[in-house]
Amino acid sequence: MRGRSSGTGFAGARRGFVGGTRSAVFAPMVKLGLVIVDEEHDSSYKQEETPRYHGRDVAVMRAKLNDAVVVLGSATPSLESWANAEKGRYARVEMRQRVADRPLPAVELVDMREEFRETGQSRSSRAS
Repeated sequence: MRGRSSGTGFAGARRGFVGGTRSAVFAPMVKLGLVIVDEEHDSSYKQEETPRYHGRDVAVMRAKLNDAVVVLGSATPSLESWANAEKGRYARVEMRQRVADRPLPAVELVDMREEFRETGQSRSSRAS
């Protein structure tokens, strides 16, 4: 695990920052207050080898066990995170403006059931 801390090491950090790969969630922080998982939807947070775990889920549980705040950041949240926000388990904060006022990308919702009825294909959409 690579990490950086402005404290005196992970366990001794009083007010520092630790950043790293998905395994950084296991860093022995004494006073964990905030966990940020950037691009939480990304499949790279899944550990496929033993022990198998999902870094996002470990971060959520670690924050819960430490009475810390967890921020799951993503422009395209995972279905699990979206569902948890819909059920009120997570609070959703939407950023309606981008850095330097860059325009938001165009989004088109496609009902794949209708696509299948019309084309017999269920793997991709005709939307462009």
